[in-house]
Amino acid sequence: MNQNEEKSEYPITIIGQGRGWEFARGNEVGEVWGVNYLILWRDIDLLFHIHDMDMLRSNDQERVFTELIIDRINETRTPTYLYKPDPAIKTGIVFPLDEYIAEFGTDYFAHSFAFMFAHAIHVGVTEINTYGFNMASSLEYFTQKACAEFWIGYAMAKGIKVNIHGQEWSSLLETQDHKIYVYDREQARPKSFIKLNFSGGKGGRSDGKGDKSDGKGDK
Repeated sequence: MNQNEEKSEYPITIIGQGRGWEFARGNEVGEVWGVNYLILWRDIDLLFHIHDMDMLRSNDQERVFTELIIDRINETRTPTYLYKPDPAIKTGIVFPLDEYIAEFGTDYFAHSFAFMFAHAIHVGVTEINTYGFNMASSLEYFTQKACAEFWIGYAMAKGIKVNIHGQEWSSLLETQDHKIYVYDREQARPKSFIKLNFSGGKGGRSDGKGDKSDGKGDK
């Protein structure tokens, strides 16, 4: 492609399992990518279920849900990224982890959100809209938020628009006290469901009010 030629628009919507995931319905932009149980809740174009299926099948609590997910994948013929080949999943694709580590120069992958962003950058998307990825529970905040923000920053540095929805529940791109360091200035945060574009240096955050932790894992 000529350097002066603009990239064709390639927007996607990625949906997690955290609070606010349902607000994507009717507001999707481009392809819809989801994680894990999401395929039981709605139709999607691409699923990321990067877990050890054999381990899930060996767990009495997880086995039923795993079989339901596999049945739904096969019924809808949804392309699905996997940890390793699984003959039960007809549309399974092994996630190319080593290829992406070589491409991006890092193995910083702490959750499915990171896998999804890496894949989005790799295939050349121009806009990423997120719902249901909050990183706001205690576990996620301390062990996963940083990795999510690393990949958001990587995408933004590549010129990709990153629109985070449901900010009243999300801690992404938010300082702990909601203020800009030293300046003691509140981060600008819109009040409700507004598409936020962090690629141009502007944009807002939620007002920080309300319970942002739903106790559910986003990934």
